[in-house]
Amino acid sequence: MSGTLITLPASTPRRIWLAVPRYWLCQLAGWGGVTLLVLFILLLTGHRSPDAVASAQSRHDAVFTLLTCLTGLTVSHLLRALILSRGWLLRPMRSSLPRVLSVWLAASAVSSALGAFCYATPALNESLASTVTACLMMNLSLLGAWLALYFLVHSYDALQVANLERAELRAARTENQLLALQAQMNPHFLFNSLNTIRALVPPSNPAAREAVTLLADILRATLREGGETVISLERELAIVRTYLAMEKLRFGDDARIREDIDPGTLLREVPPLILLTLVENAIKHGLVASATDGELTIRAEFADDWLHLSVTSPGGLRKSGGLETVDSLGLGIHNCRERLRLIFGPRATLELVDKPGLVEAVVLIPPQPSSAS
Repeated sequence: MSGTLITLPASTPRRIWLAVPRYWLCQLAGWGGVTLLVLFILLLTGHRSPDAVASAQSRHDAVFTLLTCLTGLTVSHLLRALILSRGWLLRPMRSSLPRVLSVWLAASAVSSALGAFCYATPALNESLASTVTACLMMNLSLLGAWLALYFLVHSYDALQVANLERAELRAARTENQLLALQAQMNPHFLFNSLNTIRALVPPSNPAAREAVTLLADILRATLREGGETVISLERELAIVRTYLAMEKLRFGDDARIREDIDPGTLLREVPPLILLTLVENAIKHGLVASATDGELTIRAEFADDWLHLSVTSPGGLRKSGGLETVDSLGLGIHNCRERLRLIFGPRATLELVDKPGLVEAVVLIPPQPSSAS
């Protein structure tokens, strides 16, 4: 499980503290079952001491067992709240394990100290140290078993979700291939038509001829890359630069393009055409909508082995003065987010950040399995 990421719904305060009926049913069944089992064992074994002492010892053991299990129910629920609030289920097990072990030992020690202090019975010749030891052994066993079962159940749920997401990804790939085949119609016919249009443009208009050539290159690249699940950032940037060269013919010097690309990021894999979608969005909703000259900035860098991609352009997110809202940015952003989720899991995100006079589209892609193992 060292490389397994567990997929869960968002952990809201209500979900953390109130949980779902299935959780409480398992909690009550588990701790109730432990209580009944221990009481049954105590009943069978009994005490071969004088009746008064045996009776007192039995009552003490029964009360001690009931209170220990009640404490375990409370402490385990607090442990669950801590695990969910800190997001330990969303991390690889090797990252969460030291934290979980520390909390397990601390919770067991605190529960044992409180239990021993409250329930030690000098009249029965039980010292505080022996009671602490008994409490500690019981709490370590019970809370350890609870944590193991809790993570095991969620690991199984994560495996089911991962299988479902892989099936969705395969279905999406098949659908994309069908759409690509439909869109291609006849590639030779398409490119021959573009060449014909280019030949009809007078040589005195080289910009128009160049635009047709660049359009053909973009279409060829999208048809080639669109059927793949991931491509290198270097290949994605090549398509983006071709598209920007075509847009440069349109805007001239009014549009300034700046790249800040860490060379080490070029071999990292990204969903095909995702950066092209963000750049096209930035031009449509930023440079075109902006009343003044603007600069479009593309960045790619690493932070703790996470790939950070960003596209910054003029504009804003609020529906004010003709500026666009997040919802109006259309299907492209939604599709990019969905593809990121299906390919890289729920930790991969695409967010739009509103800055003074600027909008920044930020893509975060987690470390890939090969680099995270």
